[in-house]
Amino acid sequence: MHDNPTEREARLHRLCERTRRCSWAIAASVAFGCSASSPAPSASAVPTPVPPGGVEVAANAERGATSDAARPIERHGERQSEPAPTPLGLAVVRRGPRPPWDDVTSAPPAAPEAASPTPASPNGLWRLERTIRVGVGYLYRALPTPDGASLVVLSARDGGLRCYDRASGKLRRRIDLPDYVEFEDADFALVGEPTPRALVVRASGVVSYDLVGESEPRALALPAGDGVAAARPGLWGFVRREVETQTGALSLRWLDADGSSTPALEVSTSERPDAWSLSNDGRRLAINYYPSNQTQLLDLEHGTLSASIPAPEYGANVAFAPSGQYLALGGARLALHALDGRLLATDEAFDNNISDVRFTPDGALLLVSAYDSRVRSYALPAAGAALPERLPKPQVLRHANHTNVYALGVSRDGRLLVTPSGDQTIKVWVR
Repeated sequence: MHDNPTEREARLHRLCERTRRCSWAIAASVAFGCSASSPAPSASAVPTPVPPGGVEVAANAERGATSDAARPIERHGERQSEPAPTPLGLAVVRRGPRPPWDDVTSAPPAAPEAASPTPASPNGLWRLERTIRVGVGYLYRALPTPDGASLVVLSARDGGLRCYDRASGKLRRRIDLPDYVEFEDADFALVGEPTPRALVVRASGVVSYDLVGESEPRALALPAGDGVAAARPGLWGFVRREVETQTGALSLRWLDADGSSTPALEVSTSERPDAWSLSNDGRRLAINYYPSNQTQLLDLEHGTLSASIPAPEYGANVAFAPSGQYLALGGARLALHALDGRLLATDEAFDNNISDVRFTPDGALLLVSAYDSRVRSYALPAAGAALPERLPKPQVLRHANHTNVYALGVSRDGRLLVTPSGDQTIKVWVR
């Protein structure tokens, strides 16, 4: 049976079915590896112990205490004052020792991406390269590895994290998250180069998995919650949403290769932060709130609230354009807004609500997934050019029947797209 919730039902699956266990303890989990030569067993193991102080750091974060990484530096026998928390709309923001707009030019060079088994499309349109049948639904996130050779997907139905070979479509490795409750909120991101790791985020903690070798997983002293996503190179956002109180928190952290982190920004919210996006330069943060269903735009560098924008009904996601000139909001319709809140363009031709909105890294395309079995790809004007009031007709990519299409996985060069769906498949598109 396909998973096909309508209207707000998808939100209820992800948020209202969870057990409220949002502690900041460190999780126990199981090993996960992904290598071309590996078979596809189901494995379990106990992660290596957290380094001394790891649990204490996490517990202190729950109580609002400051970890060693976040404490001000002492010089000449004097302690520098911590940045004061700044109220910005529905958020209270505290800047960390390394702000989110800090220089990222020292980031390691990107690993070369694997060649596509399918030749590039001569007209720049998406073409289906492969359909992989996972055999289970509620595939809320699927991502390509940085080199494009593998695809990783997580199911909220069974808590299975699966890694597939892109060239053959064969399963390389599967892991079942321990003590997983059906529809429990869990998320993952791929971190590190040239050998990526999978960070699995749950209410019980964050665990790092080696995607290449057979090494044991590592529990990390990072904020537990229900969501994680890349914000900038080396910068990651961890979100926690509380259903009972309709509040939440967002933590932006610079991650090091050894799993340690430096806080960039800590945000607490008086409403539930259902979606967020950081501008490419790290100076602006957009948060979509529930239940007020508004998107607030924060100027982090100057500590001001730039705009409060009424989000589309059933607001689901938000994304900054790479140019930083405007942002896209998704819900019952698609809307593009200027940074001062002005509506620039819209598209209401959706048969069901939008799930995800995402720009390709070059800003040439806006990708929109929805609960109507489709992904729409809009060609956008060059940076600096005005948007038309009504967006051009998009290219439409389809999954089976009227099933949901969830979060979109886009490669760094914008030429590989992975779409997970309620038809129990992930599709790989190239251009």
